[in-house]
Amino acid sequence: MRTEPPAGDDFERMIVRITENVLLTAGSQLPAAASVPKPRFRFGALSIVVLVLLGLGAAGGAVAIGLVSSPWPAVNPTATTSSDATPTRTPQPTATAAAPVVPALPTVAIADASFSPPSWGQGMAVDLSGFAPNTDFSVSVDSHYSAGSTTPDEYFSVLTTPITVTTDGRGAVSFVWTPDSFPQNIASTESGHIWESRIRVDAVGGPERDPSGSAYVDPIAASGPLPIHYLPIDEVSVQMQTCVEPEMLTSQQAGLPVTLTGLVAGETVYLRGARTDTPTSYALSGEGVADDQGRAVVVVSGYSDSLVSTSAAIAPAQWQVTWLGSDRATASNENPLGSVPLTIGGCG
Repeated sequence: MRTEPPAGDDFERMIVRITENVLLTAGSQLPAAASVPKPRFRFGALSIVVLVLLGLGAAGGAVAIGLVSSPWPAVNPTATTSSDATPTRTPQPTATAAAPVVPALPTVAIADASFSPPSWGQGMAVDLSGFAPNTDFSVSVDSHYSAGSTTPDEYFSVLTTPITVTTDGRGAVSFVWTPDSFPQNIASTESGHIWESRIRVDAVGGPERDPSGSAYVDPIAASGPLPIHYLPIDEVSVQMQTCVEPEMLTSQQAGLPVTLTGLVAGETVYLRGARTDTPTSYALSGEGVADDQGRAVVVVSGYSDSLVSTSAAIAPAQWQVTWLGSDRATASNENPLGSVPLTIGGCG
């Protein structure tokens, strides 16, 4: 292996090869349309190259050639845009829960249900809304009775025992309530049938009576009529004598016993006797309460001896005994009152 620097013709040939290699490399980087001028070398630069090659040897010269500055300006790299950039996420608006609608006026609503005597079953689901917030109120069932009147505007009230409820911050409250009593369809033979029953809301401590003391003041709010379905009349059976002497019905006698079965335990029944030509004017009456087996024995008698006349004396009219039950449906053409024919006098 040769370790000494080249000299003489060998040195000249090496210089020529180095020059040709440099020119070939530089020429490949020039634009095609531009002509490359023949490089001119300064002896100063050439002397530096020769000295370097002589000092480093063949291997060192190769490294030195790589450190020579290029005669063309360096090309700055073009910045590239990454296609994997994370997209900007547009924030979505947060859903806002709709505020509950508060009625402009106090409202009393009940769940879809119906009721039949003698009890309220599982109770009534009641919703109050639109009232003063965080306030106590009195709640009761108000039943209106006809009191002999033919118009619903003339009535008297029978109330259940009031309870107290407290509204929340929105003036509302929901609760399930079982009133302490169930409204009777017939309050008495004088007062007649019930008109309707409603839930009423009053100030705590109410309802209050008006100054006259004969009625209650209007409530703060009331529900619609409660869906109450009274029991059929034809479920009840009646047994009695169908012909009696007038003396049996006078106020001095024991009266005519009438037995009723098929009633609700605790149901009140009202009986009255009237002439068939004037059925609304009766001279005989009686009332009783069914026992635990739904059986009641009611004694019918006359409250005035002068009003009890024989059937023959009023012919061709006839007597009849009619009855009403506190848990029974109101009489109508489709649901007639229970009645039993009665003959007074001439039974022998």
